[in-house]
Amino acid sequence: MLTARLATAAVLLPPVLAAVWWGGGALASVLAAVGLLAGWEAAGLLAEAMAWAGGAKASRAGWRRLRAVGAVAGILPMGALALLPWPPAAAMAAAPLAAAVVGAAAAAPTTAAGAGSSAGPLGGGAAGPLRGGVVAAGVAAWVGIPLACALWLRQAGPAWLLVPLVILWVQDTAAFFVGRAWGRRPLAPRISPGKTWEGAAGGLAGALVAAALLAGLLDRSALELLPAAAGTAVAGQLGDLWESWWKRRAGRKDSGSLLPGHGGMLDRIDSLLPALVLFAAWMRPWR
Repeated sequence: MLTARLATAAVLLPPVLAAVWWGGGALASVLAAVGLLAGWEAAGLLAEAMAWAGGAKASRAGWRRLRAVGAVAGILPMGALALLPWPPAAAMAAAPLAAAVVGAAAAAPTTAAGAGSSAGPLGGGAAGPLRGGVVAAGVAAWVGIPLACALWLRQAGPAWLLVPLVILWVQDTAAFFVGRAWGRRPLAPRISPGKTWEGAAGGLAGALVAAALLAGLLDRSALELLPAAAGTAVAGQLGDLWESWWKRRAGRKDSGSLLPGHGGMLDRIDSLLPALVLFAAWMRPWR
């Protein structure tokens, strides 16, 4: 497992770092691919967890359509960033609503026969648009908005996106190894039995050390960056537990099988998503 994780990271890390450095279309393309894949996985996870998957075998087309709604919702907030001349908070507040409208329209029955029949997890009649809208709004808030925050951070310079990424990577690595070596007390046994308080503390310490070393890359003081790093680390832990809670409700171990040693794309970025939002809101590089 560890070997597979390291091999996957070694393959993915160079192009991700290159995209962060270059920005522009390179970063937008990477984030769009991540948003599509993670949105696809998140939509299926939400539907299964909310017991909307019972009719999936009866209508594979409906099941795929629900996932497609999630994939679009995973990138829609980045479109809002590019198209809407609003402040960040206003544009992102509009993104889940817009995604809900798109999802409801995509899930609406296209024929009179479809309106009265089951559409798998989408359901029939009014249930289809309602569920499509709920899933789209959920995925936009869970996946799309954080990825849009990544674009906002990069607009202020490559260091503004690189710093939170490194903080999260160090936190995740420190939590993993400290938890394996000294973990005794479960952090959330009903949600993620493998996580411990010792691992969480080790991850937080690693994040603070990384922030102290990287403070010189930003035009802010270390006193401002350290609390932001602590909040980012805690948000990362909560993001991991959030996805684990949904996976447990859905009876799933992983969100997918795309990345060897990691699971799905959502499994790889679950801690990053809320952490990016918190870091961007705390540091506000556009002010």
